[in-house]
Order: sequence, then C-alpha cells, then structure tokens
Amino acid sequence: MRSPHFQRSTVSLSFLLILTACGGGSSPPAAPPPVPAPVRPTISGSLSGLSDGSILLLENNGGDKLTVSKNGTFTFATPIAFNSTYAVTIDAHPLTQRCSITNGSGTNVQADVLNVAVACTAAKESIVHHFNNTDGAGPMSELTLGPDGNLYGLTSEGGAFNHGTVFKLTPAGAVTVLHSFAGSPSDGAKPMGAGLTVGADGNFYGVTAFGGTAGNGTFFKLTPSGVHTVLYSFAGGANDAGLPMGTLKQASDGNFYGTSFEGGPAGIGTVFKITPAGVATVLHAFAGTPTDGAYPSGSLNLGTDGNFYALTQGGAASTGAVIKITPAGATSVLYSFANDGIDGVGPNGTLVTGRDGNFYGTTSGGGTAHSGTFFKIDPAGVKTTLYSFAADATDGAEPTGRLLMGKDGNFYGVTTAGGPKSNGIIFMLTPAGVKTTLHSFDPYGGDGYQVWAGLTLGADGYLYGVTQLGGTSGYGTIYKY
Repeated sequence: MRSPHFQRSTVSLSFLLILTACGGGSSPPAAPPPVPAPVRPTISGSLSGLSDGSILLLENNGGDKLTVSKNGTFTFATPIAFNSTYAVTIDAHPLTQRCSITNGSGTNVQADVLNVAVACTAAKESIVHHFNNTDGAGPMSELTLGPDGNLYGLTSEGGAFNHGTVFKLTPAGAVTVLHSFAGSPSDGAKPMGAGLTVGADGNFYGVTAFGGTAGNGTFFKLTPSGVHTVLYSFAGGANDAGLPMGTLKQASDGNFYGTSFEGGPAGIGTVFKITPAGVATVLHAFAGTPTDGAYPSGSLNLGTDGNFYALTQGGAASTGAVIKITPAGATSVLYSFANDGIDGVGPNGTLVTGRDGNFYGTTSGGGTAHSGTFFKIDPAGVKTTLYSFAADATDGAEPTGRLLMGKDGNFYGVTTAGGPKSNGIIFMLTPAGVKTTLHSFDPYGGDGYQVWAGLTLGADGYLYGVTQLGGTSGYGTIYKY
C-alpha cells in the first residue's frame, strides 16, 4: 500500500504538468502593435481670378475630376497613394477666361499637398493661321476636332486647283493640306458651310457644294492620312439633292443625313440619306411656303427622340421655319417665324440641344432691332425669343453658323456684322438670354472678317473658328479665343 505522501506527490506532479501544458499561470504574450494605415495625401490648392458665374473643370492624374465655381480653396475628393505622384491639369477653361497652374505636379508625395495655385485671366482672341491661297482661301465651314486632337477643316477656294482644300491644324498651329479639290468631273469643288464629320470608322466624311460629274456637289471620304475618295456625285434636278451645304450627321444606323440648298421637284432643297458606301436617297423635298420649309443652309440636329430638326427658309410667312423630319422622311413644320417686326426671320444656322432638352438657335434678321435673334423652342414647337441683337457699337448683328454649347451650359457663337468695327463679334449667351460680347473682329488691326462659320471647342480648351477674309494675305484666317 502506497503511503499518503506518495499519493500527494503524484497529484501535485499531475497538477503541475497540467498547468505547464496550459501555459502555467503566466500572462499571455502581448499582441504586436497595429500597423498604421499608409498615409494617403490629399491634393489641395487655391483659385483666383475666376469670374462670377464661370466654371472651371480641373482633374488630377487624368481621372479625378473637380468642378470649381468660385475663388478660394479647393480639394480633390480622391487622395493619392503614399509616395506616388500628382498632376493637376485643366480639363476645361471657363470659355471667357484662360487659367494657368503653378505647383501643379509632384512626385514621391508623403504628405498633403496644399500649394497648387490656379489663376484665371480674361481670354483674348488671337490669329493661329493666315491662309495664303496655296493652302486654301475663303474658309466658310466650322472646324472639326479629330480623335487625334488635331482640328480639321475646309476652305471654299484656293489650293492647287483653286477649288478649295481639306487641311489639318495641330495644337501648335501648324497647317497641312491633306487634299486639294480638283473640281468637275472627277472631284468636288468649293465646300461651303459644311464641315467634316468623323465617321464611326475613324475616317472623315463631307460634302462639297459644287463639282462632281453633274456639277451639283459630291459626297467624299478622307482618311486621316489624306487619302480622298469621291463616293457619290449629286445629280440635282427633281430627283436628287443639289448644292449640299450642311455638315452631315451620322445616325445610329450608320448612315449619314444631310440637307441640300437645291434639288427636288421644287428646286428649293432636300433632306437626304447616304450610306458610307455612297448610296443616296432623298428623304424629303421641300415644297416651300406656306406649308413647308425651303433652302436649308445649316446642318441637321439629331434629337434625343431619333428625329432630325432643321432651320430653313419658307414657312407660313416665307420668313423661316423649324422643321422636324423622321428617319423615314415624314416632315412637319414645328414652327413658322412670323413676319411681324418682332419675331426673328431668316434662320440660317443649326439648332443645338440644351441641357433642358429644348432646342436653341439664331436667326440672321428680325427681332426688335431687325438684326437677328437668339431663341428657344421646345419639342412641341413652343418658341421663345430670348435675345434680340442690337447691331450697334457694342453688339453684333446677323448671327451665322452653328451655336456651340459649352461645358458650362452657355451658348457661344459669332455674328458677321455689328460691333465696334461693323465686322462681327464672338458672343456668349446664357440659356436665359443674357449676352456677353467676347471679341469684336477688327480687320484694320490684322484680324480676320466675314465670319460665316460657327465655333469649335479644341482639345486644349480654346474656341476655334475661321474667317472668310482678312489676315496678312487677305485669304482668311483661323483664330482661337
């Protein structure tokens, strides 16, 4: 029989072994301290000089966008990674100003950046290029922004055969002639009012007012490298379009839609469809006053409802009309301008769709000073005159070309008359009709004049346009604002 002492020793040893296996009575080891989250610096700065009501669009590293509408401090919403880089750039200038950035980039950033500085000053018009006839003359069509960031345009005269050119303008101001129109019968001639359209395939498509086998204009394709192909020659007359003058619109069906100043049974213009391969169909031939439009000279607006809208002459009072055309060619007069001394008359530009879904446009005459109007019309045909041009030393007269809606929601355009030198202005109009004169063309100061084409927003945020005459050689200019 074992002694009590032996039993107590055995129990004590077993208990010690259990305690040892459980870690004994000592405290557990301390948990390692948490690893602090890496610092994600924010990018901030200050803005000065921004005009009341203007909007500046900034972006950081090409993706984080910021809209700034007042002077003072700003901060981008998305911090950057620790020890990474930042690059603040201007996505869109306020179109009446030009802004510059200091301290806009940095590398190996490990703390918040607070010293980005943006300063804005009033924009100024400057001449980018003076045409010399060899490279073209008499441009009358708006410029087109290409996918490569270059601007592409047309002249109505000049070039190797004096029938106009297609040219490319780089952001640095270098102009290259891509094609000189040779005229009938193998080529087009004298594009007037119609700019280039970037097709879904990346090529440019356009029309000339004259040339081709019948002398009534052509539909052509131009590759970015300048390979030119005539796809169709308009025949004019009762069964075809003639003298096409509006920039083409490519719809979701892949076809192009446009207007012609002549052609059709009445000889007063058409709406046509043409495939990328050059198969043309007249969708509507205008019949004129009092039930239809006549002589369209602007471009079609492709509405959000899939229908086309156009400004024409004609209408109930022969002073102009807004026309609605379905893709199948069914046409209706949405509004006829009244010859009452108050309403606008002679719409000759292109409608643009505003942010509110209404259409905005201009007339070349009419209004309280008989010098043109700026108007709004809703899809149901209810029209409101928002502004009448005064044709005095501070205002323009006879607005021409298309309106451009800026990223700020305002509308930008040109007139061919009025202003201090009576040679037109560049203007800004708010959707409510508040007008600001941005520039007055002065041919006596080396500026261009005879402005028929609307404005284009370049990849650099500047507004670009052309004048038919003026410049150092008198053959017209390309300007920017």
